[in-house]
Amino acid sequence: MLKALQQLSAAKAADYILDRVQIVHFMAGRIRVTCEDLKQDAALRAEIEERLSKAPAVTAYKINPVTGSVTVLYDFDKAKDDPLTAQLILKAEQKIRQQQQH
Repeated sequence: MLKALQQLSAAKAADYILDRVQIVHFMAGRIRVTCEDLKQDAALRAEIEERLSKAPAVTAYKINPVTGSVTVLYDFDKAKDDPLTAQLILKAEQKIRQQQQH
């Protein structure tokens, strides 16, 4: 799943990711999402863990395979310098606003 993202622009990659997860909690510096695929797909969990461990803006993360959730703590100032992280934050905010309006 995530390897295909390398060919996409940051905005399209962010859309791809956010279309596949449910945002459970979001605030500046913290996001928690769930994804059913994480419950069964160890390779996906490993790839997510690898990417999060290398992301300069990520200060901590926890992947829970039982619930299929990922909690990420991030440095907002550093996130602005990474196009994908910046797009994920922007689009997550938009998705939350849309969910709250319905």
